[in-house]
Amino acid sequence: MDHQLQAVAGGRGKASAAHVLQASSASPVHDPKRLGLPTHSVSSLSTLPIPHVTMTINSIVTDPALRSFLQTSQHAREQALGLADRLAAISAAGPNAPLNTDQHATLSKEQKLLNTNLSHLRGLHRAAYLAARDTKSQTADARHEVDVLHLQLQNLYYEQRHLQGEIAACETHDHEYQKLPLAPADDFLAKHPKYADSDENALMIARIEDERAEREALEQQRQELLKRKQKLITENKKRREDLANLDNDLEKFIDAAKPIQKTFEKVV
Repeated sequence: MDHQLQAVAGGRGKASAAHVLQASSASPVHDPKRLGLPTHSVSSLSTLPIPHVTMTINSIVTDPALRSFLQTSQHAREQALGLADRLAAISAAGPNAPLNTDQHATLSKEQKLLNTNLSHLRGLHRAAYLAARDTKSQTADARHEVDVLHLQLQNLYYEQRHLQGEIAACETHDHEYQKLPLAPADDFLAKHPKYADSDENALMIARIEDERAEREALEQQRQELLKRKQKLITENKKRREDLANLDNDLEKFIDAAKPIQKTFEKVV
């Protein structure tokens, strides 16, 4: 777009030169020397576009509006150069030579046509300027949207890296269940063959559940054994008390039997 505007600016400069020629031709004295114009006839080849330049512009400018602008600028340039040729021819005939009716009509017609093309060129230039401004505004809006999307993408990348880090931390975490003294997997599968096709997580959960059930059963047995132990301790304590009482009774019996023993000893 910048190359196209530069090409348009070049066309506008040529149109401005033609406008100067138009102003000079409208002066009372049609003397090109006063405007620094050449006194010799301008070659008609100068009105033709340079082939390689035209090819370059056509290859750069692709917008239809700008191409119309360039075509109008080229027409205005050709008209300005043609008008300059006529002024040079009039100046060559004589600086103060009066214009006849046909020459005056021809110059007036060319001036009006040149003014029309210049007005059209100004309108196209304004339209191109407004279109460029709108394009810049649309480009800024699109760039803002792209920046927002890029920022969102960066946020997603950051969240992805964070989640990947959390997943890696969870995978490498030293979980408590890994320290449990579980039964070997082969023994568990031999006892529960229905888990042979289960994945690692399901197998671990089943092993933990089996270990929990086994420990609950063992805990129940332990509680029963504790109750039985307590009962035996109570019975032993009672028997120990009975034996202690029996010892006291025996001592009393022996003490009571001592006089009888002495009596038997005397008889003997």
